[in-house]
Amino acid sequence: MTSPSDVFQRSFGDPTAARAGAVMLHGLGEHSGRHAQHLALCAKHGIYCRAFDWPGHGQSPGQRGHIGSMATMTTLLMTQMEALRNDIGPSKQIGLFGHSMGGFIALYHLAKYPDLADFTWIGSTLIDPETNASPLKRRLARLLHAVCPRFPIKSGIRSSQCRPGPDKRRDPLMHKCITVRLGIILLEAARELQTISNKINPNLRMLMTHGGADPICSPLLAQTFFERLVVKAKTFRLLEDVLHEPFHAETRNDFHATLEQWIEHELSPHLDRRSFAKSAI
Repeated sequence: MTSPSDVFQRSFGDPTAARAGAVMLHGLGEHSGRHAQHLALCAKHGIYCRAFDWPGHGQSPGQRGHIGSMATMTTLLMTQMEALRNDIGPSKQIGLFGHSMGGFIALYHLAKYPDLADFTWIGSTLIDPETNASPLKRRLARLLHAVCPRFPIKSGIRSSQCRPGPDKRRDPLMHKCITVRLGIILLEAARELQTISNKINPNLRMLMTHGGADPICSPLLAQTFFERLVVKAKTFRLLEDVLHEPFHAETRNDFHATLEQWIEHELSPHLDRRSFAKSAI
C-alpha cells in the first residue's frame, strides 16, 4: 500500500501569508500538475493550496490506475488536510477541491466527515460510475474482481471528450487505465453517497461547476445531486458548451472568471471567520 509519504506532492502560494488553505484532488488518469493554473489563481486570492498525485497516477508510485481501497484514499486525504492545517495554522478556514473522480471522492468524504472542511469547489464531478457501463460490463467486472482485482481495463475516455481540438503534445504522466478493484470501490462508494449526502455540513460554502456538454460525467446527474443538498451557501454554474475539462486554453477564461467571482463574492467576505473544520485523523 502506498504510504502518505510516498505520493508526489506540490503546493501553491505562501502558507504564512494565506487567509485560508485548500487541498486539491485530481481525477482518474490525470495528475495534480494539470490543475496548476487554477490553484495558482486561488493562491493569488490568498488561498494556499496543496495537491498530490493519487497512487498509480502522475509522479506517484504504483500500478497505473490502481488504488487498493477507500481506506487508502481516506488516509491520504486526511494526511494532506492535517498537513494543510499545520501549514496555515489552527484557526484559518480550510477547503477541499476536486475534479471528476476527485470531486466524487471529495463529496464522499464531506458526507462521511461533515466537519472536514469550511468550503469546497467540486468540478465536473462523477456521481454515478454505472452510467456509462453496460450490465454485462458490470457483471464481468465483479467476476474479475473476485479472481484478479488488479486487472487493468481501459477507461474508455478519449481526449476529444475532455477538450476541443487535437492534443498538441501528449502528457506522459497521463494514462487511460483503471483496475477492476478501483472501479468496484467507486461503484460501492457511489451507492453509499446517495444515502449519506444529507450529512454534508449545511454551513459549508460550495461551488459546483460542470460543463454543459460533458459526455463523461453527466451534468444532469451533478445538478440533480446538487439540488438535493441541504447546504445553505451553495452555487452551481453550468458552463455552456464546455466538455469535461474546463481548464484548457479554449475554455479556461470563462472557468477562471467563474472561480474568481465565487471566491471574491461568496467566499472571501467570510474567510476571516474562525474555521469550524476539525481533524478527522
